[in-house]
Amino acid sequence: MGNVTALQAVDTETLPPPVEAEQRRYRRYAVLLAGKFHRGKTSVDCVILDLSPLGAKLRLSEPLADDAIGTLESDRFGMIPGEVVWSKDESAGIRFLDQPAWIAGLLSMVLPLTKFETDPV
Repeated sequence: MGNVTALQAVDTETLPPPVEAEQRRYRRYAVLLAGKFHRGKTSVDCVILDLSPLGAKLRLSEPLADDAIGTLESDRFGMIPGEVVWSKDESAGIRFLDQPAWIAGLLSMVLPLTKFETDPV
């Protein structure tokens, strides 16, 4: 049979998770949409880089404070209330405050090439 190399068993519980195994509840879709994040009487211009039924990643014209509550606006989907959950320089992550199933339906209607799922991944 020739030379056979024995494989050593590996305890998978001791290995770190793969880098690409990011734990997300819903799939994110890459987009490039012009938008604004409104906070009270002020607005910050932004580019929406990705979307999911739970939130969005933004590139902003100026930094936002963590925990800022406001509304993300785009000509494509209108206005969705959200909260800044992280920010670094001119980038920020927004968590939407409406129900994910409602947002998935809205985004699927206005961005037809995407299939926003209403059920978690």
